[in-house]
Amino acid sequence: MFDGQNVIKYSRLRLNFLIMHTLKGYVLKYLLITISIAVLAACSNHDALNDASINKSPKKIPKKETVFGYEINDPYRWMEKEENELKAWMLSSAKQTDELLGSQAGRFRLEEATTKLFGAQSSFSQAKLSGDKLFYLHKSSTDSVAKLYIRIEGEERLIVDPAKYNNNDGSSAAIHSYSVSPSGKYIAFHISPDGSEVGTVRIIDTDSLRILDTEVSPVWGEFVASWKNDTEFSITKMTYAIDNDPIQGMVVENVKLESAERNLELGVEIDNGANFNSAEFPVVIYPKDSRWVLGKGTGARPDHRLLIKEQGKSEWQVVADYKDRISSSALIGNELYVLSKKTAPDGEVLKLDLNRSQNLNDATPVLGEGDEVLTSITAVNSGLFVVSMKDGFDNVRFVDLNKKITNISLPFDGVVRSLSSDNASNAIIFSVESPMHSREYFKYNSGEITSLGLNSATHELPTGYKVLREFAKSADGTLVPVTIYGKSSDLKDPSPTILYAYGGYGTSIRPNYRPMMFPFNEEGGIWVNCHVRGGGEKGRTWHEMGRGKNKPNGHADFIACAEHLVKTGRTEPNLLGAYGVSMGGVLVGPAVLKRPDLFGHAALSVAILNPTRILQSKNGANQIGELGDPRNEEDFKAILAMDAYEMLDDVSALPDIYLDVGLNDKRVDYWHTAKFAAKYLSSEHSGMLLIRADDKIGHGAGSSTQQNIRRYVDLYSFMLNRSGHPDFQSKN
Repeated sequence: MFDGQNVIKYSRLRLNFLIMHTLKGYVLKYLLITISIAVLAACSNHDALNDASINKSPKKIPKKETVFGYEINDPYRWMEKEENELKAWMLSSAKQTDELLGSQAGRFRLEEATTKLFGAQSSFSQAKLSGDKLFYLHKSSTDSVAKLYIRIEGEERLIVDPAKYNNNDGSSAAIHSYSVSPSGKYIAFHISPDGSEVGTVRIIDTDSLRILDTEVSPVWGEFVASWKNDTEFSITKMTYAIDNDPIQGMVVENVKLESAERNLELGVEIDNGANFNSAEFPVVIYPKDSRWVLGKGTGARPDHRLLIKEQGKSEWQVVADYKDRISSSALIGNELYVLSKKTAPDGEVLKLDLNRSQNLNDATPVLGEGDEVLTSITAVNSGLFVVSMKDGFDNVRFVDLNKKITNISLPFDGVVRSLSSDNASNAIIFSVESPMHSREYFKYNSGEITSLGLNSATHELPTGYKVLREFAKSADGTLVPVTIYGKSSDLKDPSPTILYAYGGYGTSIRPNYRPMMFPFNEEGGIWVNCHVRGGGEKGRTWHEMGRGKNKPNGHADFIACAEHLVKTGRTEPNLLGAYGVSMGGVLVGPAVLKRPDLFGHAALSVAILNPTRILQSKNGANQIGELGDPRNEEDFKAILAMDAYEMLDDVSALPDIYLDVGLNDKRVDYWHTAKFAAKYLSSEHSGMLLIRADDKIGHGAGSSTQQNIRRYVDLYSFMLNRSGHPDFQSKN
């Protein structure tokens, strides 16, 4: 791309980029570097990344089959089983990537800026309140991962340091979740190594800091202990009962502290009226001051199945199924409150008096659908706190037991997270953050909001930093929200651009505080979020329009966002990099393969890229609610249309690709990435492909500061290199 034959083309492409930097006083440096590149190119000493390819292509084992009339050619299916050989190839390929990206002149500057940012990044998360005890995770500027603390009357004390659970093999443990017993005496905390998210729940006495003998393992990091009282709790536990998919077959186990007595409460093949299937995640919740117990069936979907029973009884009763679209629920005494999107796509709150009926059809309205998307409800004894979203930002209302509504004025406009009730009062705590303001925790009680003093670091914004909200018109005329982050000077001319989208599970890309994009902004880049259908930004209908067979709507939306950025002069195809993570792989992967003329390059991280084989993957059956079931002919046809691996057989051009995986990932098998990489390399239309792999990280949760720094620097180095940034060209 940057050899002698293409220098003139490169110079024209970069003209706007150079003019843009004239305004910043950088023009002399960039002109000199450009001249140097031209001279070097004339001598055929071009960017080494242009010649990059994996040193040794993996073997092919012919595998052809016909599925519902479709011819499938899958020569890399062996990768789904042969872990050792595959891991060796991935790590060898990653070593080459490290060498190429590490040779860039601008990398040291980027790494220094990212390290400095992390070094000042004191952050707080998962705050919980129990009377006069405040609990939270805190990662200071010198910590590799967050530690668990307690604060009583202003005095802070360390409760759990994950470093004590590191093995001698260089692994790094992290706390994923925790819960506090009703009195605050005990904490059940979950810890796991190397970002695996599969770990052990241990109990600590918050007074003596003694670790109890009681342990539960293996437990997935998202699940917390639900305390029945100070000596008993229930926890969702993995069983490994289903071959090849440890995420299936989970059960709820009832536990007594320092007792060998255990019994199963919910899960597959437990005969108590709950009727769980192996792919559902069973959860039990003990509401405060209620004779009822809540049960849930959850998974990778925005809704949950809802069950109830009276304490002391064994039989559960199903109150709501997935078709009722319950996204949040809570109990106050004998009254069950649900946030339903069945007949109100933007959400309505209903109340069911369990003393009179356990049938959701008998529920009465508490808060109807309005012009905002209702996102969650949280109960205290005196009523409900309801969070709603409009144009990305949140509002909070309190609805008392008489349905009186009080609007709560937030300290500043932003995104509300981590809302939880106090075990000992009617107070709640929550955090607020915005693109310009880091996360800060507050307490609300009796109409008064006070700061808890848990303020994550707010960094100096890039000069002229702006956040713009625009709309792109998709192929069918749908207006798709676009959020642009960058320096004002870079928003006027074509700039290196990262276009990100997710588009799954009804999950919204929120305007959170994201300082990790600042180093990319400082190098002249802009970050853009495309709020495609499949997310939840515009309610449940928006999700349904991009779920399952409707995923191609999301592809069209992503392409429309890219076209909008080019049309408005913010970028050009050779400067435009697509970025997809996890479920975002079934969105971004096909989109860039459909329009290689529009996207110069793409990065896919821990991505689902071969969804027609999802049921052979760990955590695969859990994805049926979002993708469809490939065992069904109609669903298979739809899934094939979002399978980037299969699409490689029919493309006439391929953009440059950067693939990033954690080899300890338990959410998305890394063979998705490996198979895609191998078929890409075997294509006669392939461009440049890089693989980044790390066997000490997983899907992302639990990564250390050093691992996160490296991940961001590598991503930005690739994006800036492919955009032609002179400081990020790799040496031979």
